[in-house]
Amino acid sequence: SALIGLFFGSFPANRAAKLHPIQALRHE
Repeated sequence: SALIGLFFGSFPANRAAKLHPIQALRHE
């Protein structure tokens, strides 16, 4: 289930990074 979480979690993270790089870094 950990891989699934990372798999689905990577999509919104990457999209957010493209839209708001600063926000993505702060979220990390």
